[in-house]
Amino acid sequence: MTQAMEALKKGFALHQAGRPTEAEPLYRRALEAEPGNPDAMYLLGVIAFDAERFDEAGELIGRSAEINPKNPDAHVYLGHLAKMNADMNMAETHFSRAVELAPGYALALNNLGNALRENKRIDAAIDAYERAVEADPAYVSALTNLGSLHRDEGDYEAAERYYRQALQHAPNDAVVTTYLARAVNRLGRTEEALRLYAEALRIDPGTPDANADIAIIRAAEHNHGEALAHAKTTIAADPTHTMGLALTAIMAAETGDEEMADYLLGEERFVQTHEMEVPAEFDGIGAFNESLTHHVLDHPTLRYEPPGRAIRRCSQTGSLLAEPKGPMVHLERIIHSAIAAYAEALPDDPGHPFLSIKPSYWRLNVWGIVIDRPQGFVESHIHTKSWLSGVCYLELPSDVDGDDGTHAGWIEFGRAPEEFGCVGEPPITLFKPEPGKVLLFPGYFYHRTVPYQSDERRISVAFDVQAGD
Repeated sequence: MTQAMEALKKGFALHQAGRPTEAEPLYRRALEAEPGNPDAMYLLGVIAFDAERFDEAGELIGRSAEINPKNPDAHVYLGHLAKMNADMNMAETHFSRAVELAPGYALALNNLGNALRENKRIDAAIDAYERAVEADPAYVSALTNLGSLHRDEGDYEAAERYYRQALQHAPNDAVVTTYLARAVNRLGRTEEALRLYAEALRIDPGTPDANADIAIIRAAEHNHGEALAHAKTTIAADPTHTMGLALTAIMAAETGDEEMADYLLGEERFVQTHEMEVPAEFDGIGAFNESLTHHVLDHPTLRYEPPGRAIRRCSQTGSLLAEPKGPMVHLERIIHSAIAAYAEALPDDPGHPFLSIKPSYWRLNVWGIVIDRPQGFVESHIHTKSWLSGVCYLELPSDVDGDDGTHAGWIEFGRAPEEFGCVGEPPITLFKPEPGKVLLFPGYFYHRTVPYQSDERRISVAFDVQAGD
């Protein structure tokens, strides 16, 4: 046995025993003894990935895959890294390659389904998930993903069926039980949904989604006091829970706790605009926005009223960070710069759930919205799972500059969805869209676009920021 092989064998045994810190120097010793050893590179990359040293992981696993292109696990990791960088086309490529190398590899098939779903290739995503379940009938993640995909497409019967299959293999999974409750509730069986939420909380009292969903049900019943209680329980379990924060703020305002509502909403502290620096190759903001407009309108994922979105009578793209990015290369850089400036400008208040997490690392999701017909609008919504959200405006209708007091085409913050039955006047803030600026706000702020009458286009690029370290 060579020196490299001996070091790899010892390191792998330690790695499998859950002792990566001791395994790492042995992998490095193997790589020193045999600089082109793809297994040593790959295993070092796995350790770097688990330690969240993602640049190092990408370099090591990428080099390993070049030397040994037949390792499906390497492509799974490279797919994950591409997904973290919002390059869903590259993620799909790597997961597809892993499946080519190992056709019955359930994990790779499940991840391929996730990438295809992000790329709005719904039928292909369903096929990948189903193949994962065929390879491993007890694969809870794939069954859950099938349920969630059908839920997002509006097929709640199919969603319920897959969630129940998942629970057959994981009966004490509080998250899947919560997802099942959501599907059942959307099918109009509210009392059964509440029993399922209670079961999820029995399994794990710290399941914030279950409490948040109960708060939504109680708000829709106009039981705002109970909704507020469940919302507070949600953020007690997870102080950064987007829906929990949104509901706490809205229900606090509705029940008369103006101090709490203002503390969480406080638009003057949390809504910021940042000037866009026009890239050198464009002759002004107009030329830059025109290039971005063409990119959005020609994007292969642009779809009219996709299910599960807050848009009405308008269209939305999938990820604009997938290759080819075109002019999005520049806008991505501008958005990252605006996010960094936003985080730097926030006041210090460690006790505030939003202010307590000023991330040094974040993941970005970006999409385009096209309103091109009268009364098209984005209804009041929040961006769940997001720390921060934002929007850039590329093309605006003339209504936006109107002086009739309707604020047509503006963005509005603070209005709860109609189904919550709020009777008090909410603290509304309106912002006039302006090309050349990035508007940023917390992900838990309810917001909408004010409808307008003309058939002129309103094209914007919206984004979410998921915090991570």
